[in-house]
Amino acid sequence: MLFNLNDKQLIVYGSPGTGKSYSIDKTLKSLGFNDNNIIRVVFHQDYSYSDLIGYLSPKIVTNKKIKYEFKPGPLAIALKLAFSNQDSDVCLLIEELNRGNAASIFGDTFQLLDRDETGTSSYPVSNLSVRDYLNEDTNIKEKLKQLNIGDTDILLPRNLYIICTMNTADQNVSPIDSAFKRRFKMRYHPINFDLSNEKIKKLDTLSYLNVFNSNGTWSSFAQRINTIIDEINNDSPTIPEDKKLAPFFVEEIDVSSKKSFCDKVIYYLKHDVFKYNEQYFIEPYEYIYNWFVVNNNDIFDMIKGD
Repeated sequence: MLFNLNDKQLIVYGSPGTGKSYSIDKTLKSLGFNDNNIIRVVFHQDYSYSDLIGYLSPKIVTNKKIKYEFKPGPLAIALKLAFSNQDSDVCLLIEELNRGNAASIFGDTFQLLDRDETGTSSYPVSNLSVRDYLNEDTNIKEKLKQLNIGDTDILLPRNLYIICTMNTADQNVSPIDSAFKRRFKMRYHPINFDLSNEKIKKLDTLSYLNVFNSNGTWSSFAQRINTIIDEINNDSPTIPEDKKLAPFFVEEIDVSSKKSFCDKVIYYLKHDVFKYNEQYFIEPYEYIYNWFVVNNNDIFDMIKGD
């Protein structure tokens, strides 16, 4: 399994297409997490503290006066689920952690990420809006009173897990500072072309027929590219390892024709992976496209090397 119940906070990182989200879902199911107790959110550049925690929203009541109501965010909802049944595990699953400014998004609740030996937040923080939202449930209100914390304080209970994914190859993303990462376990998700995997089998079958003129498969092509990257980096490390091709970098539609494959994979290799390399994919993209797609040549001929 990718992690266990001792891993309260975890960042799963690796190249795009390694199957991080799939592996997390599979692990959560094997650990007995109920689908209703898994709250998934995706960070992005415009995602904010109020999106994660919640915010006050105006509402017109019957006498035409304005009343402000708290609209809970994913973290507040996860807290309520966790406190409502502390015998049931809850997971806040954050996809694309580094596509938003994580430290800014967590704000003061960053302090809650420090956990004691029981898995409970070591240091509660004051948040009246979230505390009032939790207190709406009388059972939770009583549980919070018994924790010997302030009337406006909140904390993370032991049964609330925070699992995150992070694509290390993403460009124009926010860096995760060391203070934030220190509060999470880090788990690398490697590139693994498991040829017994049914999805990889399907991708290989389609690509063998539609892309490689029956001379290769998606797996053999991707692994050849990854070997080339290693060879280049042996001489002079110039291509980040997370630029390698992972098994699920493509979908079935991407290996349904040479055109689709060129649009997705060859474009990426030309403009992102080998853009500073003087040996592979050095011709203009239009030339490569015509050579491979229009003239139906074998792309393996372009990556033979010396």
